[in-house]
Amino acid sequence: ITLAAENKTLTEADSGKVFFVNQSAAYDITLPATSIAGWNAKFIITTAASNDVDIVAGTADTMSGTEISNTCVGFTDVDKVTFASGASTVGDYVEVELWELSLKGSSRIY
Repeated sequence: ITLAAENKTLTEADSGKVFFVNQSAAYDITLPATSIAGWNAKFIITTAASNDVDIVAGTADTMSGTEISNTCVGFTDVDKVTFASGASTVGDYVEVELWELSLKGSSRIY
């Protein structure tokens, strides 16, 4: 488990990690540009506040997946997912596995 509270660029070595996300400041977490099969990470809001925190695709990569909230919504070819200012709650999460996403909560998709 790793605390995320400022800009961070992940590497291939971060695969399998869980990141606790603190919204006390606005920042980006950039995913690595990798083709390693099975690369994965999970990001969980542990402190909700009024700042956006973005999970950003590395380089020219894009992401696809499903948002799980009141309804399931599919999306493709997005550049980032945002834990939204004032809308995210403790326990909201984003799971990434080699650019396939699973979201729960009030994240915005771009």
